[in-house]
Amino acid sequence: MTEEEKRTQAWIGDAVLALYARKWILAETSIAPKERAEAFIRMTSNKFLSAIGEPTAMEAEIGVIYEADGLEAAFAHIEEKFVPLFKKQQAKTQQPGSYRSKKKKDRARSPSAPFHLCAAVLAKPPYPIKTSRHRSTLGSGRAKSSR
Repeated sequence: MTEEEKRTQAWIGDAVLALYARKWILAETSIAPKERAEAFIRMTSNKFLSAIGEPTAMEAEIGVIYEADGLEAAFAHIEEKFVPLFKKQQAKTQQPGSYRSKKKKDRARSPSAPFHLCAAVLAKPPYPIKTSRHRSTLGSGRAKSSR
């Protein structure tokens, strides 16, 4: 198979994989409706496909099976070769204490700066701040004049 033929088959295989992924995700009760788009992206991404083989080759393989044996055969191939790994990866991201889930939760609920830094900036200083017309000083005991 030439590189051009491989890319053509991969293009078809990508469409078949996308259709399968959407149908599978809708049927999968463990995936909440608000998580479907993210699951679809993960299941059809080159990062996921590269865990099995070269992404274009994996999509081309699906495309070849689709053209030779039809949609059901391509779906069966995806079910056998891709779904077990996807389920395994999905289970890892949903484990309590998982690095991936903690990372997402931390981003979602924390401000851009850590709380202890924000609190330190907002807290009153333990000493009075003296100011002059031109410049403020922080605890030097006397105001500096500008010249």
